[in-house]
Amino acid sequence: MITKRYKLPMSWLIAANVSMFGISGSAYSIPFEANHSALLLKETNTIRVAGTFIPGVFDGGDSGLYNRLFQTVANEYSEKISFDMYPIRRAVKMMKDQEADCLFVANDSRDFHTQLGFPTDKLIFSDPVYVNRMKVYSRALDGNISAIADLKGANVAVSSGTYQGYWFQEHVPNSVNVTEVNDLKQAFDLLKIGRVDHVISFSLDAQLYLDSVSQSELFHSNADLDIVITRECIVCWGSEKSSQFINYVNQQINEAQLKQ
Repeated sequence: MITKRYKLPMSWLIAANVSMFGISGSAYSIPFEANHSALLLKETNTIRVAGTFIPGVFDGGDSGLYNRLFQTVANEYSEKISFDMYPIRRAVKMMKDQEADCLFVANDSRDFHTQLGFPTDKLIFSDPVYVNRMKVYSRALDGNISAIADLKGANVAVSSGTYQGYWFQEHVPNSVNVTEVNDLKQAFDLLKIGRVDHVISFSLDAQLYLDSVSQSELFHSNADLDIVITRECIVCWGSEKSSQFINYVNQQINEAQLKQ
C-alpha cells in the first residue's frame, strides 16, 4: 500500500540531465509512488525501497517489465512503502548506508554484493524477477563471435555507472580494450561508425534501446553466447518486516509466472 502517487514531470527529466538510456550528473531522487513525510519514514512497518533508474524498464512509467511488477507489489501490499528512484550507484549507496530497507533492481549473486561491501549474511533475496544475459553485439555486416576468447585484443564499448564493467571484467580476456561510455546510444553510435568492434550490454537494456531507435537490424549478437547470466531480484536487509515483504514479493512473482 502506497499512500500517494506522483507522475514524473518532463521538467524533472531535463533538470536531472536524464537522457534516454543514460544518466549524467550527480545524485537525485525521482518519486515513483511515494509518501515522503518524516512521520511515514519513522513508522516501523514502512518498507523503504531504493529503486535503480533504468529507462524504459524501471523509470516510474506505466509500461516496462519492472514498472509493472513494482506497481503490482506496491499497490497491493498491506503495509506502507516509501519509494525513491536514483541512479544505480546512488541507490546502492543508499542501501549500504541503510537509508533504505530494500534495493530493486538488484541481483541474487552474493559474491557481487560482497564485492560491493555488503555483509551478505545480513541480506535476504527475493526469487528471481528476470534472468538477464550479458551479450556481445556486433555490426550486422560483421560476423558474430562464437566464443568469449574471440574478444582477445578487441575494442569494446561498455556503459559505465551500471556495474556492467564488474561482470564484464570477471569473464573476458585481459587483452580486451575497453571504452567506457555514458549510455547505450553512445556505445552503439561508436559501433556503427567502427570506432569499436563490439558493444557489451545486458540484452534487456540493449534490445529496448535498439527497438526504440529502430536500429535492431543494424546489429546482432550470438544467441548461444552469454558472457554472464544474472538473476535479478529485490534484496533487503534482514528483518521481520523485510522478510514479510520478500515473502509477499515471492508470492507475486510465482503467481505471475503461473499466468505466463
